[in-house]
Amino acid sequence: MRLTLEKNTVETGVTILPNPAINSTAQDFEEQQKMLVTIENTIKEMHESVNQMRSAKTQLKTYAKLLKGKKNTTSLIEKGEALFKRINSWEENLIQAKQKTFQDVINFNNKLNAQFILLKGYIDQENPKVTNGAKEQFKDLMKDWQVYKNERDAIIKTEMNAYNILYKSLDIPALIINEKK
Repeated sequence: MRLTLEKNTVETGVTILPNPAINSTAQDFEEQQKMLVTIENTIKEMHESVNQMRSAKTQLKTYAKLLKGKKNTTSLIEKGEALFKRINSWEENLIQAKQKTFQDVINFNNKLNAQFILLKGYIDQENPKVTNGAKEQFKDLMKDWQVYKNERDAIIKTEMNAYNILYKSLDIPALIINEKK
């Protein structure tokens, strides 16, 4: 341990001992930490996935606006609108974008990310023993996340790929200048 005050520094060795009032083992701590790290990584992956999909939605909106009224682009615009809706539906199951204040929880249900955050807070406590209920909740949430990860991958590999193929087949320029009316 190092203690510094202005220009003076004192160092000493310390040993952190478990709280004697809590009856737990090293295995309990390991299990707790492993679960907390998994939850944290899952939340991070979920939020990164939502941000990636939001970027794709922004691009779809931009292309739809640029291509509106252009020759032979109706099918691409329609495919983009369908893809936009599917991404929205996917996202709405993961995060509650309508919550803007702490009181909005009353009006808008929490989604999967909030359930993970709640579980993380419940597990991250002084007593490292993870309850069976928390373990079951963790398994259920991870199973739900796997469904949405699979759907995300399907959206990217199937629908976004189909959109990109159609876009290329229409030989649309990368930069589009709308002519003055």
